[in-house]
Amino acid sequence: MTHPRTTPGPQFALRFNVGGRRSLPTGPTTQRRSRSISTRKEDRLLSVAATRAKQVLVVGRATKPGKPGAWSGLDDFLTGVPELSVPDEVTLSEPATVDFSSSAAAIARADAAHFAADQPTWFANSVTEESRADWFRSPPNPDPTAPLTAETPARRADAGMAWGTLVHGLLEHAMRFPHATRDDLRRLALWLTVEELDLRPLIDHAVATVEGVAQAEFWTAARASTEVHEEAPFAVRDHVGDQPGVLTGVIDLVYRAGDQWQIVDYKTDVAGAPESLAQTHASQAQAYERAWSALTGHTAKALLVSAR
Repeated sequence: MTHPRTTPGPQFALRFNVGGRRSLPTGPTTQRRSRSISTRKEDRLLSVAATRAKQVLVVGRATKPGKPGAWSGLDDFLTGVPELSVPDEVTLSEPATVDFSSSAAAIARADAAHFAADQPTWFANSVTEESRADWFRSPPNPDPTAPLTAETPARRADAGMAWGTLVHGLLEHAMRFPHATRDDLRRLALWLTVEELDLRPLIDHAVATVEGVAQAEFWTAARASTEVHEEAPFAVRDHVGDQPGVLTGVIDLVYRAGDQWQIVDYKTDVAGAPESLAQTHASQAQAYERAWSALTGHTAKALLVSAR
């Protein structure tokens, strides 16, 4: 079927197939319009290309058989324009020597200034990060192929950070609330392991660990102390060489013991022998002592306790 245009202007028809799919317009008018659009597009491209020249526009006249050249739109304007002579050989002048020493010196000065500005004027670090760095600098076992922990019945569960978080949370609660029962600790353990389901079978083991630690002498002394703090955060000024900074940390347990302070740091390391803990965590214990002494103005002593 056909549908003629009723608006003024060149007339053309749209043809539709029986299936309802529209075909492209055809006819002389459409062909002329298509050629006109193509010609205007070529003229625009030619104008853009020609106006890019700043001093001299070089027009190539080479063409392919049966096809106009890319610059054929300028043919009517090139009548009488002399052809450029292209010599067969060209003698190049000697390249001038360029001295880049001043530029290199300027770049070096800029790099030095950027490096100086990029250096920190202060630092922020934690005791745990420092002790971890010390461990990597001098690992207890220099053999990189050796296992990090010994084989245990529940090695994957009771030798990682999640296990340490569980035990520390139970120890904090047991110290803070002297009348907490075993059932109280179990309920807290269920909450602490809500995202660590692998630890659920070890809850009784964790509670028993806390009950064992609570039999130690320091536990009785802490309960009798006039001032005791569980999971005590701190931030003190510190220096590394001439650079000032802030040292932060959290002490598991600290309490007054006469005219000084006693720091207790729980360790859930698998290798929990006292001599092993003292060797592995010596720098951490010393950092706690230094920080708490700076805060209180009194002597502080650190005790490493194996919570296994």
